[in-house]
Amino acid sequence: MGCVKEGASASLPGPLQQLPKAGAARTFIALAAITLIALGLRVWNLKSESPWWDEVASLKYLDAPTLTAFLQNERATDPPMTPVYFTTEYYWSRLVGTSVLGMRLLSVLLGLLTIQMLFMLTRRLYGDTAGLISSLFLALSLLHIYYSQEIRVYALVLLLSLISMYAFIGILEGGRAGWWAMHLAANLLVVFTHFFAILLIATQACFLLVCRRREKRLTAVWIACHSVIGLFLGAWVLTINTAMLSQAASWMVKPGLREIGMFWLVFAGGRASNENPAAHLPSGVSLDVVLAGLLLFLILWYSATLLVRETEREAQAKTSSINRKKAYSVLMVMWLVIPPAALCIASYVFRPCFVYRYVLFSSLPVYALAGASTAVIRSARARGVLVAVVAILYAHQLSALASGPFRPDWQSVSRYLETKASPNDSILVFQDINLIALEFNSDLPRNQMKNISVWSELCGPAMAAHTAGRDVWFVVWMWSDPRKLEACFISNNLEFGHKDFDGWPNLRVYHVPAQRQTAGVS
Repeated sequence: MGCVKEGASASLPGPLQQLPKAGAARTFIALAAITLIALGLRVWNLKSESPWWDEVASLKYLDAPTLTAFLQNERATDPPMTPVYFTTEYYWSRLVGTSVLGMRLLSVLLGLLTIQMLFMLTRRLYGDTAGLISSLFLALSLLHIYYSQEIRVYALVLLLSLISMYAFIGILEGGRAGWWAMHLAANLLVVFTHFFAILLIATQACFLLVCRRREKRLTAVWIACHSVIGLFLGAWVLTINTAMLSQAASWMVKPGLREIGMFWLVFAGGRASNENPAAHLPSGVSLDVVLAGLLLFLILWYSATLLVRETEREAQAKTSSINRKKAYSVLMVMWLVIPPAALCIASYVFRPCFVYRYVLFSSLPVYALAGASTAVIRSARARGVLVAVVAILYAHQLSALASGPFRPDWQSVSRYLETKASPNDSILVFQDINLIALEFNSDLPRNQMKNISVWSELCGPAMAAHTAGRDVWFVVWMWSDPRKLEACFISNNLEFGHKDFDGWPNLRVYHVPAQRQTAGVS
């Protein structure tokens, strides 16, 4: 792919370009329909989504009397936090109340705005058809649906990333003051929403240095402005409690080939995390690999087309349309590749930090490029068939939503324990993040619940409670392998039963009765 030729005029359709009335009406209706589909998918069964640790970290402090108190409490729990999202969350709670459902609606709203913004960006670069297709694919993405419900920073990061990139294109195509103001504001806000958004800015810097290297004044001004943003961010970083940060990040590991390959499966939107969705699908078979492979083929085919094909009209014309498409496709590929690669390198050079959601914004060019590659198919029938095939693959994956909530079903576990456990029973919860979620979602006495950090420590409290004549309840999530716990029960001749609850991952509650009796769980 080539880079933009300096001084080239803008020849791609922009968001304010006047379309024929009939065409504009069709585009508006199609985008409205996509938005309604997206809304329905994001509010589907929304009340059943239980808060987990990432969400509870801020939810439990929303009753703070002032914003300052709220931010201080949140930061004490979550040292690497940055304030933009949490400030938004606090004031949103003053409008709609502090209910979990009300707070999820903030992310739903941000998710819908992200779909509109992706349409605007893709339309600007590749035209209306590409914009609509990219928006449709994003609307159907399990990944985006999940984070459009999450009471966390990620929906806002996605929206701000698109605004930043949209204004960045505006700077490259003219550089008016308004574009600069929008771009710098978006970048300032996005890095103070999530630290790793600095990798989005790094991507833009790489594009300037590689593809606009002759425009030294533009690059110098851009770097100078972002150096100021860097100083602000550096000052904030210096105030982080590094000891607490190290403890909070202790669960992260260095990525291997599996984790690196999983990036594409997650970003393609056929799954919401590295958990295989097959167990949640009515068919029992996940097609996320097929979906990811098809999108990868489309993007590679489109990239190859831009590299080797140039129509006779484009060859004879004096415009630089093909060069601009090549350049902005380079930008999209950089956006897709550089942040995950940097995160992988940092995990080996500095400390493990390889988590998909940290660079979730790098999933956006997948949908933009998929829209562009589909839109260039000249046959309307072939293009329609391809869009239908991709939509069917997404629909198959979306059927997982009918099986239960996305997140671990702490609401049902809480109601179950409140009904089944007596006040004298012991409730042991594997890992502190699960204990925090159970505490937030339940009315059980706090002194009845205890966190167990490692499997080897589970047997002791269980035997002690059993000997003392108390029932024991164990709560684990199925990202952990419970066979060690069951081996403990068996080796100590303890009868036990269990009940599973929905969610990604599932939750399991074990019951060890105090006396020898039927331990079946109903």
